[in-house]
Formats: sequence, C-alpha cells, structure tokens
Amino acid sequence: MHKSRWAILFCLFILAVTAPQFSRLSGQIKEVEDLRLHDTDLVVVPDWTQSTDYITNQVIVNAGIAYRRTVAGTSGLSFTEVDWTDFGIPSDRLITITATASETSVAEAAQDLVSDVEFTVGIADDAVLPGVASMTVPTGTTAQEPAGAVGQIRYDSSTDRLRAFEGSAWKDATDSTSGAVTVAAAATTFAVDSGLMVVTSDAGGNTIATITGGYAGRRVLLLFVDGLSTVTDTNGHTADTVDLSAVFTSADDTVLELVHDGTSWYEIGRSAN
Repeated sequence: MHKSRWAILFCLFILAVTAPQFSRLSGQIKEVEDLRLHDTDLVVVPDWTQSTDYITNQVIVNAGIAYRRTVAGTSGLSFTEVDWTDFGIPSDRLITITATASETSVAEAAQDLVSDVEFTVGIADDAVLPGVASMTVPTGTTAQEPAGAVGQIRYDSSTDRLRAFEGSAWKDATDSTSGAVTVAAAATTFAVDSGLMVVTSDAGGNTIATITGGYAGRRVLLLFVDGLSTVTDTNGHTADTVDLSAVFTSADDTVLELVHDGTSWYEIGRSAN
C-alpha cells in the first residue's frame, strides 16, 4: 500500500505539471513551445470574435485577412495584419516574366510578393513569328467575308484563295494558275478571277466593253478559243473599261494581256490576229 500511495501521488503531480499544455483529455493542444505539425491536413485558423480572449502571437482571421495578436488581452486591440515573414516566407523574392525579343511584350515585369502587380502580355510591335512550319489565318466562306479593313488577311474556303483587304475591297492575294469563263448571250462584260482566263464566247458573238475583277497591279492573260468576241477600245478610263492600242477581235488561240491600275485596264500586249 505504501508503494501504491506514492504511485498515485506521482500521477497527480504529472497531471498538475502538464495541465497548462493540455486543455482537456480530447487531445486539443493549448500551449506547446516550438510545436511542429506533421499532419497532411490544413490548420484551421479561428475567425475573430469580440468576446474571445486572445494570447500574444495568436493568429485569427477577420474578413478574409489574417491578423496576428501583438499583446495578450481582449480582442479588438493590438492586432497587426499578417505579413509573409510572419510565416518565415521571404518577402523579397521576385517573379520575373521576360518578353522574347521581336515576339512578345510584357508590361510590369517583376512581382515582389508584397504588393499587387498586374502583368500585361501581348504581341510585340513588328513581331517576328518563330518556327519553320506554318501559320494558320482565319478561314471562312465568301458569305462570311467581313466588311474588312486595310491590312487584314483571310482564307476564302469557297474559292480556295488567300484574300487580302487592299484599298477599299477584298482581293485575291495571289492569282490561281488558270480560270475559265463562258460569256453569256449578248453580254458586254465578264469577270476574271485568275492570272490566266480561258474565254469562250457565246455562239451569237459578244462585244466586250468592261471586264470586272481587276485591282491595282493585277495582270491577266485572256486566251480566246474562238473568233466570236470583240473587245472595244475605250480611252475614257472609267470603271473596268479597256484601253487598247486598237479594237481587239478574237480568233482561236489568240491572247490579249492586260493590267489594271485600280480603275481600268490597259493593254500590255496581244498575239497576231
């Protein structure tokens, strides 16, 4: 019995000594020096309340912002907003976003973890696109072609042509190898859409006064397969008219080469009739 009394007294002594470290037998830790948490879960920081008595350096959350208690006592006094350094995280580390020369541009290139910085990343002026493969431009049908503005380019999936907006209109960036047109009965005009146009006249013959589809600098070679068309010589230089050295009368396998100045056509040359 003498040894049992000593054992009971020893247990009571241990409980008295450890009482400040543990608030209750459930295992809730109240005060432990140099405490290290080894769990994988999050530590929940209590929300601020006016009735709670906080201890020095206790961390609370108010309106989504963490605060550290600087003096023990009733809440509402001596709280400071938690800084990165309160958790041992350096406040002077930089996050740097560097632009690639001639490709991208970056505004506000550094972030120091102390203040908010908004980064703006864009394409550099006069950008040089890297790579050796290809670049895809917007693609759509002729019906989807927008109003356009100078400098725009797109691919027309209806005609399989790369198009560019020049001056005041969309134009083919390149001429296809060849095209063909059959002139309607009694028609006085036809359209060109490539650098070489094979022209078939109506059986009743055609007198051509205008040719549409031209733009500044466009050259076209007209290859006639019959002798049923006449291209008139118009010196008025009005829209899509043809200024020739003389009236052109077609024959089988004859050619007429023209260039457009943005308003009308001019003769470059012709084969002998």
